[in-house]
Amino acid sequence: MTADDSYGRIDDEDYPAYTIGRAAEMLGTTQGFLRAIGEARLVTPLRSAGGHRRYSRYQLRIAGSSPTPTPLPKATGPTSRSSWPTAPN
Repeated sequence: MTADDSYGRIDDEDYPAYTIGRAAEMLGTTQGFLRAIGEARLVTPLRSAGGHRRYSRYQLRIAGSSPTPTPLPKATGPTSRSSWPTAPN
């Protein structure tokens, strides 16, 4: 695809125009979040000829509506496995 071909698709919401860095910036999130939702197959970015992820505006809308994972509460008390109770036999 040439630059001229790309320019003709600038209004196409399915055209994968955005790099992962730009997509994360636009959504106010991290590249890691976009990779995670890709691994979960919520959004499957297309790949450039060089193998880089590319996102369309449609995919960014989906990614922007994905719930942000809630952090787990910090553990309190002993955290080593040796302090865990053993299962009865």
